[in-house]
Amino acid sequence: MPVDPQLLPLSMIAIVGGLMIFALLLLFGVKLIRWLKLPQDLPEGPRFEPPPPPSVLRGDRTAAAATAAVQARLQTIYTQAHAVVRAAAECQELHHFVRSAGPVEPFAAVAPVTERCSAAAVTTATAMEHVLATFDRRLRTDRAAVTVADIEAVTREIGSHAVVAQGALSEARAAIAPLPNGGANRRLYMLLALLAVMIVWVFAMQYILRK
Repeated sequence: MPVDPQLLPLSMIAIVGGLMIFALLLLFGVKLIRWLKLPQDLPEGPRFEPPPPPSVLRGDRTAAAATAAVQARLQTIYTQAHAVVRAAAECQELHHFVRSAGPVEPFAAVAPVTERCSAAAVTTATAMEHVLATFDRRLRTDRAAVTVADIEAVTREIGSHAVVAQGALSEARAAIAPLPNGGANRRLYMLLALLAVMIVWVFAMQYILRK
């Protein structure tokens, strides 16, 4: 069956329109995730979960309460360690955002600040992960040998790393706060440029088909 030449431009317009709607939905989804403050990366999973307490054959209320208290303190340690890693990742993301704008002002003036914050956060996160890995290995191999003093020492050490990481993150956020949202603007400009090119292409194809 012959194809109606008048339907070809309409088909191309429908294809272009569908692609543009799909791109707009993707941009809207990114904005929605950031507005709702949902995690944008896959969770680290059990890496930041304390090992479970050993099983017992016969229950004891007093021992169970003590074990639950220790487990709650361990959960606090692992949660704080996770926050350190997330802060370091966000510092790196902010620095990448500034660097991606290129050597233009005011981004160039902020780049040294975000670079310093990113380096400090990554360094303290690496040191923290070493401390947590050593502590986690002790818990899993010989939990009975881990004393309350050991837990308190690890809590203080990871807490000090958390202070450094959160301080670096706060400084990086304050540095980029006055900046325009260059990344989102560039995506919007590219989307509009793509739309213009596709519209010109549709009309050019329609002109050629009519000839």
